Amino acid sequence: MAKSGNPFLTCCWLTLLILVISLIVSIVFLYFGQDELIYQNDFPSPYEEYPEENQEGKRNPGEKNMLYEDITIETEDDVRLAGWLIHHGATTKAHPTLIYMHQSSGNIGHRLAWAENIYFNLGYNIVLVGYRGYGHSEGSPSEKGLQKDSKAMIQWTLANPKINPNQVFLFGSQLGGAVATYGAEFFENKLKGLILENTFYNFKAAVDDTNWLFRLLRPIILANYWPTNEVIARLNIPMLFISGLDSDTNDDMQQLRDLATNSALVEFLNVPKAGKQNTWRVGGRSYLMAIDEFVVKANGIIKLPVEAQPLVDSI
Repeated sequence: MAKSGNPFLTCCWLTLLILVISLIVSIVFLYFGQDELIYQNDFPSPYEEYPEENQEGKRNPGEKNMLYEDITIETEDDVRLAGWLIHHGATTKAHPTLIYMHQSSGNIGHRLAWAENIYFNLGYNIVLVGYRGYGHSEGSPSEKGLQKDSKAMIQWTLANPKINPNQVFLFGSQLGGAVATYGAEFFENKLKGLILENTFYNFKAAVDDTNWLFRLLRPIILANYWPTNEVIARLNIPMLFISGLDSDTNDDMQQLRDLATNSALVEFLNVPKAGKQNTWRVGGRSYLMAIDEFVVKANGIIKLPVEAQPLVDSI
């Protein structure tokens, strides 16, 4: 009669086999499902996929008493992006314009509190457009797709007859910093400056900052790169870096600032007690002044006086 195997050894082998299979499945998911993890176009909930589904005050700029028009921008691969041109009516061309590249989650309605603060206190125009797959924009988000979106937004703004092409700045927050930096390289002779807020050094570094397992697996799971550090080192346009001291990207921002050696104007604002999401709110007037002073230095323009407004304190 044949002897039966060691039950303990068999159990160990089965456990090891299950772990290996689970690891392989996880790696495949992390690689091929990476875009869905990064570009959270239905966050914070699938019921707020579109701006009109947001709570009051986040559905369109008109709810914040800002002048605006709905716009559609077509990319080089024929994807139609939806958004808003928030403007100042008959005097629009006399005001600087910020092209706002947004974060990885939510729709453009979630950026309206920030836009309200900039619009009323600084008097800027704002181009606010959702990346592909966000809100009413067509397509699905990916690194290559968002790179095309960035170029299309900049090109549309510079060509818009209502906007002064000599007063156009890029503003990128978090993921938007990488998107804006990518586009800036193609138009740096036409743009007046680049403003980055709480963005990451590159996506490899962002993965390494999560946990030891992702850091270990990163060479085989990484499908998004966003080499912002490499582009910053090549750019020569004026740059402003804004960083919340409590943000996990604070070190990244300082390293990016140190790479901007080709720029004739580099400014840096640290905002004490500010995290990644609330830097503009915690920064208050120092935040607004840093942006305005940078725009004046980089642009050399005389802006129309803007009547002082109370600092916005609503979300």
